Amino acid sequence: MSIDLDKASAAYSDFLRAMDIGPENGVDVHEAGRLVSELMARRMSGMSSLRPVLTRMASMDHHDPVFVHGLPFYSFCAHHFVPFFGMIDIEYVPDDWMAGLGGFCRIVEYHARRPQFQEHLTADIADHIMQDLEPRGVRVTIEARQMCMELQDRGQAVIRTQAVRGQWDSMKTS
Repeated sequence: MSIDLDKASAAYSDFLRAMDIGPENGVDVHEAGRLVSELMARRMSGMSSLRPVLTRMASMDHHDPVFVHGLPFYSFCAHHFVPFFGMIDIEYVPDDWMAGLGGFCRIVEYHARRPQFQEHLTADIADHIMQDLEPRGVRVTIEARQMCMELQDRGQAVIRTQAVRGQWDSMKTS
């Protein structure tokens, strides 16, 4: 994927002018266009980066649940194109392999840095872990604030989504 920052910057500057925003409102539309385009290019980097792979190590007969809680993330709603953000909890029961824990951070960042819906983000992370790690079971829970709700004066709510894959009878539900 190739991002044309000049074209994106010009388009955003045009958008601001169409919204009747400009120097009379204290906004340098050219500078704003450049800054927004650069920020969005960084925030959308998951669309062009290589899919990370979890580092695997033998589980040595460890089949008790592993919990990775409180991984922060920031993403953009594919509907309104405003941020949603929060924390991700990953729980899995190893089979033959355990994961290098830093890989979970890379997986979260890879999937979060693209426009999408929270439900898809949750499922994509769970599917990624199942494919790379082949655990007995995995559960991914996301709790996030959706700015599309808040910016429409619909209150500040935390939305919780969960994806469960594999055998889950050995996991305690939360």
